[in-house]
Amino acid sequence: MNEKEVCRLLGQAIKRFRGWNNWTQEYLAEKLDISANFLSNIENGKAWVSPKTVSRLATVFNIGPHELFMPDYTYPAVTPVPAEFLLRYSQETKESINTVLDEMTNKYIKASTAKSTTTTTKGGGLNGGP
Repeated sequence: MNEKEVCRLLGQAIKRFRGWNNWTQEYLAEKLDISANFLSNIENGKAWVSPKTVSRLATVFNIGPHELFMPDYTYPAVTPVPAEFLLRYSQETKESINTVLDEMTNKYIKASTAKSTTTTTKGGGLNGGP
């Protein structure tokens, strides 16, 4: 499973959970504090989300974050016990998903760190000094 497939999997899950709740993109975007256009891009697998947004998604849908990556999840349903959940997937699939999620999280963290470093160095410090 590659990065694009994980994005698509997440987007499909968001669209599915949003539909089950009868929520518009605008309504969900407002609850997540993101734009409806960005949500559309996420749902279409064209954008990735921050770990914070994954957490918010899980909270608004009242599910565990891992459930956003379960293509066969039916909602509303009883959340499976973690051991039962893990038994559904091969070790290779689990490792593949974890690898892609780790890579995407690291990219996000690096981009966020680079952005804050650029902002800090451009700003010069408090009161405009060096």
